[in-house]
Amino acid sequence: MPRLADSLLSCAEETYRLTRAAFALRCGAMPKSEVYSWRLSPHMKRLLEAAARREEQSVSALLEKIVAAALHNGVFAGEEEEFARQDRLHAAAMAAVGTLKSGQRDRATRVRELVRRKLRQRDGRARPH
Repeated sequence: MPRLADSLLSCAEETYRLTRAAFALRCGAMPKSEVYSWRLSPHMKRLLEAAARREEQSVSALLEKIVAAALHNGVFAGEEEEFARQDRLHAAAMAAVGTLKSGQRDRATRVRELVRRKLRQRDGRARPH
C-alpha cells in the first residue's frame, strides 16, 4: 500500500505537468530556441509593455501573438514574389563570385596603387596626396 506522502507527491507532480501543458496551450507556446532582437523607440517599448500588462502576458508572448496574427491575416501578402526576386538576384551575384581572373596574385594587396595608376592614366596627370 503506497504511503500518503508518495501519493501526494505523485498527485502534485501530475498537477504541475498538466498545469504547464494547459498554460502552454493557453499561451500558444511552443518550445523556443530562436532569438530575434531589434531596436525600437522608448515610446513603442512603453506601449508594448502596457499592452502586455493589460493582456496579462509577457512582451515576448504578445509580440509572438501579434506577428502570428499578421502572418495569418496576410499582412505580408505579395512578399513571396519579392523573396523569389531577391533569391534570383543573390544566385546571379554568387555566380560571379571568384570569376575575376587577372593572373596577378597580389592584386588585392596592391589595390590602392593600381587604382591611383588608373586615375593618373585617365586624368593624364599626377594626383596630389
